[in-house]
Amino acid sequence: MDSEEKYQRVNLRIPRELHARVMEAAGERSHSMNAEIVQRLDVSFKPYSSIPLLLAASDDISSQEQELVGMWRSMDSEARHAFWLLARRLSGTNPPEI
Repeated sequence: MDSEEKYQRVNLRIPRELHARVMEAAGERSHSMNAEIVQRLDVSFKPYSSIPLLLAASDDISSQEQELVGMWRSMDSEARHAFWLLARRLSGTNPPEI
């Protein structure tokens, strides 16, 4: 199977400011813009990516928990992944294979 069969080409329109942010993030990680978008999109489907959304929807969230949600939202995908694995390890549960 060649690469054209493995991938689907997609035309995407994004705001200029978002494009600049994606390009900056890609440059920081020495990725292409395409690789950065694919990685971020893939992470959004991982099981741990919805945790802040669930917490933020809770009525009984403490200010410390709100601060953690804010920190989570500011992390890049690699930091989120590392944090998730660490939290699972510290809680005594086995981290999922991601």
